Amino acid sequence: MGLPPWETSDSQHFTFITGANSGLGHSIAARLIEEFLNSPDTPSNKHLILILCTPHSAQNSIRHTRLRAHLRKVAEYSELATTLRKKAKAQGTAYKWEDTVRRVHFLGVEADLCDLKSVYALADRLVNGTVGSPDATTMEGRPLPHGSPGTASYSEDISLGWGLHGIRIPRLDSVILNAGHGGWLGVDYLLATKTILLDLKDSVTWPAFKISNQGALTRPQSTYKAAQKGDEEKQPLLSEQEQTDEPPLGEVFCSNVFGHYILTHELMPLLSRPASESATSGGKIIWMSSLEADGQPNLLSIDDIQAIESKLPRDVASYFDTKATVTVKASTETKEALVKPRVFVAHPGIFASDILPLNFILVIIYKFVFLVARWFGTAVCKRCTNREEEHVDLTKEAREDFEILGGQCWREMERLRGSGRVFLESRGR
Repeated sequence: MGLPPWETSDSQHFTFITGANSGLGHSIAARLIEEFLNSPDTPSNKHLILILCTPHSAQNSIRHTRLRAHLRKVAEYSELATTLRKKAKAQGTAYKWEDTVRRVHFLGVEADLCDLKSVYALADRLVNGTVGSPDATTMEGRPLPHGSPGTASYSEDISLGWGLHGIRIPRLDSVILNAGHGGWLGVDYLLATKTILLDLKDSVTWPAFKISNQGALTRPQSTYKAAQKGDEEKQPLLSEQEQTDEPPLGEVFCSNVFGHYILTHELMPLLSRPASESATSGGKIIWMSSLEADGQPNLLSIDDIQAIESKLPRDVASYFDTKATVTVKASTETKEALVKPRVFVAHPGIFASDILPLNFILVIIYKFVFLVARWFGTAVCKRCTNREEEHVDLTKEAREDFEILGGQCWREMERLRGSGRVFLESRGR
C-alpha cells in the first residue's frame, strides 16, 4: 500500500491504549485527540497514531468508527475549527477540516489479558509484525455495504486513515494500561441504600456495597477460550476449577495487573531508546488505577497478591498497581545500552462506568446519585480544590516501607512471570 500517511512528517507520537472498548478507554483516546490538536506546542506537521487494543475485533471496529466521528466533530465544528477557519481566512485561504483529520490515525489490535498466550502474541505482533486499521461500521456496530468508504472494499483514498494495513510500529512513545475487569456479581441494595442515605459523599467515593466474585480464576491457560459477552459469572471458582499442574491465576489480578505486566515487559524493545546524550528517557508506561484503593491500608497481602481469597479483588489490584510501579524493574534481553521507559500510575477519579453490572434504570439512578454527590462536594472534589493543603510528603520511614512492599510485589510478579512462561513453553506456546 506504500508508505503510511505520517511517513512524510518528521514528527509522530505513537500511543498504545488497552481497554479501548470501554467508556474510560474511549474517553482517554478522545481526550488525547483533543489535547493533541489544541495544544499550542504541537507542530502543525506532527501526527498522532493511536493503537487501540480491545478483546474482540468487532469492538475495535465500533470504537474506531466512533472515535473517527469524534475526530471529525473536533476538526469541523469545535472551537479549534472556528479558530483555524478564522486564521485561514485572514491568510486568504480556506480551512479544510480534512487536513486536520489527516494528522490523527487509528490502528487496531486484539488481545484478552486473561489469556497469556494472546498477550505474548500481541506483543510479538507489535514488536516484530505489522498492524492495520479495522473496517468502519455503523455507529451501532453493524457492517457497512460492500464498497463503502472506510472498508477494505473501498480503496480510493487512504489519506484519511481508513484502509491502513501492513504497518510496522517503529516505537511506542506512551502505553496506557487501562483494561481491567471489575469481578463483581452485583450490588447489595440494602447496604447501598443505607450508606448512600447516611454518608453520600464517602459512599460514592469508596463504595462498600459491591458484591465481588471471591475466588474467581481465569480459565486454564492450556485450554483457554475467550469468553463471550455476559460470561463473566461463569468463571470457575478456586474450589471448582479442574486440577491441573499450571499455577492458578486470579481473574481480576490477571486482567488488571499481571497481563499488563507481561505485556509491558515484552514491549520493551519499542519502549526503550538507545542510550545517547539526547535520549534522557524512553517511552512512558501509565497504569490506570482506581481511587477505591486509596485510604485502605493493609489491603494488600504478599501471601495472596492475586487477591484470590480477598473479598475486594479489584481494590487489591488497584492498590497493587501503585506499589508495583514504584520499584518496577523492566528488563530487555539485549546487551545494548538502553534508556528505559518511565512508569506512572494515575486514576480517573469518580465517573459512571459500565464495568459494574447494572440494568438500564439503575444506571440512570446511579448517575443521578453521582451528580448529587458532586453538588455537595465529594472528598475527591475537595482534594482537587485544596491541593496544597492535601499534599503530604512521605516521611523517610514511610517511603522505605512503601518501597520495600513494592519490591516484594515485583519479586512475586517476576516469579509468576517466570513460572507462567515455563508452563506455556512446555505446552508449545
